[in-house]
Amino acid sequence: MQSVFQQLAQSLTMLSSEAELMLGGKASESVAQTPGMWLRPNARQAEAAMHRLRELHLAQTPAATELSQSLTVLVLVADMLVQGQLAAAGELDSYDLLRRNAERAVKSLDELCAQYGADAQ
Repeated sequence: MQSVFQQLAQSLTMLSSEAELMLGGKASESVAQTPGMWLRPNARQAEAAMHRLRELHLAQTPAATELSQSLTVLVLVADMLVQGQLAAAGELDSYDLLRRNAERAVKSLDELCAQYGADAQ
């Protein structure tokens, strides 16, 4: 279980970091030219970790439900950003949505770790 928590924490950190870079205008030119280059692999890793958590039957707790909902939004927004399905004007709003849901997911993951005596770091 701890390895799943760690994998999820790593993915959420990367997703949140990319969103912060894009929102803060601090992305390097190469990153700005290829927005979302880290989104897809980290979204897939987070999604895979969530499936593994569901197999452990943790989805019956409020924190796990919140985590699942946040990850669903994260994966959807990341896929839409990577596929260019969002207008340029809505892209920053989408990165903000991505960042907010990453924060929600981290909070829920921390609660799960506390409940199960695990460490996500």
